[in-house]
Amino acid sequence: MLDCCRTYSLPRVLKSKASSAASKGLAPMCPTTSTLIAFACAPGTVAIDGSPNNRNGLFTFHLLKHVTRPGKDIIDIVTDVGYEVSKSSKERQLPHVTYGPMPRGVFLVSTQNETTQSNSRQGDYNSVFI
Repeated sequence: MLDCCRTYSLPRVLKSKASSAASKGLAPMCPTTSTLIAFACAPGTVAIDGSPNNRNGLFTFHLLKHVTRPGKDIIDIVTDVGYEVSKSSKERQLPHVTYGPMPRGVFLVSTQNETTQSNSRQGDYNSVFI
């Protein structure tokens, strides 16, 4: 997951032709199998630097509220984060997610205890805990 403003802001360093004022943001990226790429904003746009906590960008602010929710699939997490960023920015920032073929049930936080989790993983390839 990438949260960055995507604008050129280094003083006293020459800009390359590729970083002209007309080229904002990063180019789209193509994921491989079992890869999810979540951007703070859509390709060719810039992210909002501020957030209500004045410590993170808007995307990270909302991500931190969701990333530790037990039993929440990664697709559901990025969907919820994207919706909240869009809503709180009045659609000035639209997060972008792209992913290749991946298994269902990729969780960042398990709701199971470690013993149950290790036993269920032996025959269940649909649940992946990261």
